[in-house]
Amino acid sequence: STILVSTVTNAASDHRVSAPEGRRGRNRGSTILVSTETKAASGHRISPPDVRRGRKRGTIFDVVPKPLESEPLVVNDFVVDGFRCIGDIHLSPDESGIDAKSPFTEQLKHLVGVQWEAYRPSCVNLLRVFEVAGLALLTGVLFYDVGSDGSASGLGEKISLLFFSTTLWTFTRMYPAVGSYFEWRKMQKIIFREQRFSIGPSCLARFLVSFAAEGWWPFIYVFVCYTMAGIAGKITAVFQIGVFLALNTLCYMSIGSVLGILCPSVPIGMITSTIISQISLVAAGFYTTLPPVIELIRFISPVYWSFKGITKTAFRWSDTFTCMKGQGDAGPNECFIEFSIGIDNLKSRGINVATYGDPDSERVYIEMLVLILLYATLQFSIYLCFFFKYKNIKLSKTNPIGKRISQILSPSESKSSS
Repeated sequence: STILVSTVTNAASDHRVSAPEGRRGRNRGSTILVSTETKAASGHRISPPDVRRGRKRGTIFDVVPKPLESEPLVVNDFVVDGFRCIGDIHLSPDESGIDAKSPFTEQLKHLVGVQWEAYRPSCVNLLRVFEVAGLALLTGVLFYDVGSDGSASGLGEKISLLFFSTTLWTFTRMYPAVGSYFEWRKMQKIIFREQRFSIGPSCLARFLVSFAAEGWWPFIYVFVCYTMAGIAGKITAVFQIGVFLALNTLCYMSIGSVLGILCPSVPIGMITSTIISQISLVAAGFYTTLPPVIELIRFISPVYWSFKGITKTAFRWSDTFTCMKGQGDAGPNECFIEFSIGIDNLKSRGINVATYGDPDSERVYIEMLVLILLYATLQFSIYLCFFFKYKNIKLSKTNPIGKRISQILSPSESKSSS
């Protein structure tokens, strides 16, 4: 009998040989193909390379396998989950005819379509619709019709709704961005080293695609839950709140994107993003007043500027609440919200809102401009990360795009992939 394993072993009669895949043969004068050339006497057993032990009359000896000419390359990062791709992996350009030498606009147009097809399934789908609509309905049920409650406690419920909405759209897309941009960095590394496309069009296309896919979801949330809460009296005010929530989630998604590119692994990126997000919440002064030194961090905290803009949009100095002894201009049992405990707490934390005679308490241009600047800075930092790392890469003339992945990846990444 013949069992194919690796190389030839001549064995005498009455022996047993275990093959690497668990196959066994037992015949007189059989030829068993194991993993090395070994002549064995009768009465012993030869096991495969993962066991590599034989026994003859109580003596244990090792069978040394014949080394392979080249170790197979295992790449797990570029194949479907649950499969391994062993051997040479070749990269070949598509039939578009567009590469790094093409004009900037042609690369951008091509990459927007390609990256949209890659990004859209994970963001724009029925499951995401169910998620956003479900969160909006849940929020609307929790704060149902709080807009009609004119008491001081009703005012506190409104502030709670604004704060809950802001924090909800702080973490929703930050953590997924860490993992998605970590994998995107690996793909871009090969693209830039092969000079398939330029760095600028690739980063700008990713920015446009992520903005188009992520920026409009908060508006669905706002128009659903704020209508149920009864505080959607003015469409323009609700739209402005949606803009602030969109900018807030885009800023924190950008933080997760930067961490996904810079961190060596996804778990480290997740931990770092949690630390940064919690520091930004604490520094914003929502939970307690902070020392002046720590308060400086709030000026680079997106959630601080978002919540400040939302409260300015939602409240006006002329708004009132029910009180025991009213003010003359407001009514016999009405007081201006400027004198409520909730608004007073906001002012003590640097959020100047609903102040009589202060037009800045209702203007939101500065808050919106700061959020746009933070978002643009974070996105530009993604470009800088790739630019300084791959700007000096030159494609070898003797090693075209069909090179092995092991030659493209750095040695450390090749070992980790294997």
